[in-house]
Amino acid sequence: MQMNSQSILVVEDDAGYRELLELSLREEGYQVSTVANHSEALHAFNDAHYDVVICDFRLPGQNGLDLIKDLKERAPRTAFILLTALGMAGQAKQAISQGADYYLVKGAVEPDTLALAVRKALEQKRLQEENERLRTGQRHEGGMEASVKQSPTMQAIWDQIAKVGSFRSPVLITGESGTGKEQIARSIHDQSPYNDSTFTTINIGSTPSTS
Repeated sequence: MQMNSQSILVVEDDAGYRELLELSLREEGYQVSTVANHSEALHAFNDAHYDVVICDFRLPGQNGLDLIKDLKERAPRTAFILLTALGMAGQAKQAISQGADYYLVKGAVEPDTLALAVRKALEQKRLQEENERLRTGQRHEGGMEASVKQSPTMQAIWDQIAKVGSFRSPVLITGESGTGKEQIARSIHDQSPYNDSTFTTINIGSTPSTS
């Protein structure tokens, strides 16, 4: 087992399930702390920083979404994974819209699935942070190119931007809110032979329906 420098806080009121999650994550080499409820989780963040929080939707007193909201104010760089009940698709959608980076169906969590969720949540958070740095104007050393030098993932994205930027054809960019779709579109425009034309953004969500 290879030790991992990243730390995880598990928030779960079921002692048996909490221990199962802890053991699975420790097997992956993560540093793991556990608490049973909302107040204990807040207290844990007074003493330490955690890279990932895994919390149950159903917690005594306040639910997992309340906890995510409270902790995001203290720890905006922490990734959050919410455990939802089987058949509760509404909980999952609500979790993502209110700040969770990933969700898992509680009854179906296997060690491999859990480890994959942690990696995906961390990667999602890292990409969000890199795109946020780009949006807030860190454009020294050529803007987006500067962050590319520090990230193999961003290098792969930049290579794709350079390729599609040379073609005169529509490009569809998909992704969760906050992952930098507009920044990618702007970079494609900048790389294209038509970059002397105006780049215009449109907020589709605010466009009135014609139906």
